[in-house]
Amino acid sequence: MKIGSVNPIIGQYNQIRTGATPKLPEAQGTTDSVELSPEALLFSEAFGAARKSMQEATPGQEVKISQIMEQMRAGSYQVEVKDICDKLLS
Repeated sequence: MKIGSVNPIIGQYNQIRTGATPKLPEAQGTTDSVELSPEALLFSEAFGAARKSMQEATPGQEVKISQIMEQMRAGSYQVEVKDICDKLLS
């Protein structure tokens, strides 16, 4: 095994020991960006529609919507397949 010069390591150690901050290379033209998956976009649209319908709901509907949203948060909300088919066919 070959060991090279330890001078760079000693220099870094001395900088840390004396409290000097090492110079970092400057970021050149980098920007942060976020890309949402199609599923995230769909969820965002559905959540926006649910929020809008809650704002326009009557007091009786608000209670039912709140109950369903709580069940969804808890992971216990289930829809009967028959109900889905009925809505699709009507």
